[in-house]
Amino acid sequence: MMALNNLLAAPSFESWRAGEPLDVERMLRAPDGRPRLSVVHTAHLSEEERLFVTALLLDKVKTWMRRQGGTTELRALVYMDEIFGYFPPHPANPPPKRPLLTLLKQARAQGVGIVLATQNPVDLDYKGLANMGTWMVGTLQTEQDRARLKDGLTGSGLAEAAVDRLLGATKKRVFLLHDIHRSAPCLLSSRWALSYLRGPLTREEIARLMKGRAAEAAAGAAAARSPKPRAVEGTSAPVLPAPLRHCYFSRYGGEMADPHVLVKYAVRYKDVGESVGVRAYPLTEGAAAEAVEGEPLALDESAVTADAPANLRYGDLPGWLTSGGAKGLEKALRDRLPDKLGTTIFLDPVTKAASRPGETREAFGARLAQVGQVGQVGGGAAAEKLRDTIEKKKRDLAVREQDLAGRKNEKWMAIGSAVLQNIALFTGRKRTITGAGTVLSKSRIEDTAEARVEALRTEVAELEKELGAHTDVDPARFTEQVLLPGKSGVKLLRYDLVWVY
Repeated sequence: MMALNNLLAAPSFESWRAGEPLDVERMLRAPDGRPRLSVVHTAHLSEEERLFVTALLLDKVKTWMRRQGGTTELRALVYMDEIFGYFPPHPANPPPKRPLLTLLKQARAQGVGIVLATQNPVDLDYKGLANMGTWMVGTLQTEQDRARLKDGLTGSGLAEAAVDRLLGATKKRVFLLHDIHRSAPCLLSSRWALSYLRGPLTREEIARLMKGRAAEAAAGAAAARSPKPRAVEGTSAPVLPAPLRHCYFSRYGGEMADPHVLVKYAVRYKDVGESVGVRAYPLTEGAAAEAVEGEPLALDESAVTADAPANLRYGDLPGWLTSGGAKGLEKALRDRLPDKLGTTIFLDPVTKAASRPGETREAFGARLAQVGQVGQVGGGAAAEKLRDTIEKKKRDLAVREQDLAGRKNEKWMAIGSAVLQNIALFTGRKRTITGAGTVLSKSRIEDTAEARVEALRTEVAELEKELGAHTDVDPARFTEQVLLPGKSGVKLLRYDLVWVY
């Protein structure tokens, strides 16, 4: 307590009492709702102060993150340039390490991305590397750095020789890309870029750049803290620009309705087929181009009605819709919807079959192993073709085995005949051997027939093993592939305004 009192009473601490409040929501969004880029500069601080500020900021981000719901979209991006000293390997444990590790493990579920940059991979704790889904590795100068990356890449299933080859191929603007969503690492070449920035700014230069903006920041902070009058939502449906129509969907059964755009589409993926879907995207202030940037709501079109429920209150429509009409909305749907309809399918390396859009790994495996058309036992058309081949080979094998049995009998008959023909050798009444050539010829024919039978047996066994791979489907063997339709592959079937309440 005494140490805390001394800190609060110290004149040097007065600078920490002024300035912008450390509010993550305000750092991400301006008061008018626009996205904001916030830069936290700590180069002028001492080592202890840098660690303190960084740990405090990461803790604030972690607290804000835990208040958010789950999403597949990116809500915020935390970028740290030169991580050296903030996230060292065990046993070092500076203050920023724990909140940063928590963000690396958990933040992706709430839509928060973490990007870390360093010149040496050995500066990072291995737990952090294990929780990073994407690595972009440039040219490594030291053997320790190469060994750290090599251990991680070979642990993901890549051969050590391939790792050495990829790491050796990195150079200026060429990076090794390791992505958990890719089957193997690859080389990535970045575009040429030119920057005229000369380097970090000093405190005096930052003060000159921010001169005159301190009053604006203070006014903005006061406006953000002051209570804003809440608009009273309307009790009657607002007028919509043509050709939009009012629709209603009960999700919570409440009395307050929020505007969404209902989109019905047909999407076609290459070599997979076409599917029809219905989504609802929330309409917010901003621009028409951002109409499909929110979290989509999957709904059943049959549950959407044209009749408004009694006592329903309506939220405000975005200004760009009421002022600019529906043309901007339609253009945003046609331009941006294809990028939002990416789907992950599963590929079976054995049967070369692909799953349907939206089909789970387990459902795809069950479909491959299920009873197919009439006459099939399981495994689909490929398995039926294998069964036909096996049956044909077994018929050939039976004929070959029968032929082999006949050849054996012929050989033994030739041996018996030769023995009878040469009995006189033992009494001295005959001096030459007869029938030996016939025995040798029959033996060679038998060996040939036996080799053919063994080859057919081996072929049948291999075909039956392959058939077992078709009928005994293991979903773990499936590989993933992300499909994105082209703009010509998406057809807009319907779009209306739906009130979700």
